[in-house]
Amino acid sequence: DLRAVIAGGAGDLDAVTERCGAAGRCGGCVPAVEDLLAEAELATRDVDALLARQAVRRQLVSAA
Repeated sequence: DLRAVIAGGAGDLDAVTERCGAAGRCGGCVPAVEDLLAEAELATRDVDALLARQAVRRQLVSAA
């Protein structure tokens, strides 16, 4: 559920808490939520890097 909330646009702890209540009471799940947020950020960076590499390859192929 938390991954779905994060994938749906909750990009920080406050947004996750607002959307689903996680990390809003005792704080026991804060480390887990922060780990999931970091995981999502890394995944996004990896996708951005992949798309950038593909764009460079397309330019090289068109220039050849």
